Amino acid sequence: MELSPAGERIESPYDPDARFGNKRTVTWTGYKTHVTETCDDDTPHLITDVQTTVAYVPDVSMTEPIEQALASREVLLQEHLLDAGYVDADVLVRSQRDQGIEIIGPVRPDSSSGGVRKNRLTEKKIQERP
Repeated sequence: MELSPAGERIESPYDPDARFGNKRTVTWTGYKTHVTETCDDDTPHLITDVQTTVAYVPDVSMTEPIEQALASREVLLQEHLLDAGYVDADVLVRSQRDQGIEIIGPVRPDSSSGGVRKNRLTEKKIQERP
């Protein structure tokens, strides 16, 4: 018997749309909620957008839909403060180019086997330089 891919597997008889998710050491069955709020020092923090996805959807795939949803309601961003899960090179370029938004947040490291190998080789070359 072959199992379905994780994104297609029914994880709960009570909610057939719920899916398995994990983030670092936390696992769950259900959904993710992506909440956007204002963060100006002088004003109250207000929730400006809420997006819900199945649990396995990567955070980084939600940055563009969040920015588009805000723009459609004329909530225009100059800066978008994000955690590492929502930032990669494509997001940095697209947000600036398409929306004029400066992304502020750490870029996720390349954790693929090629990326890890490349990073180790780069570190080794830096250490070997006189």
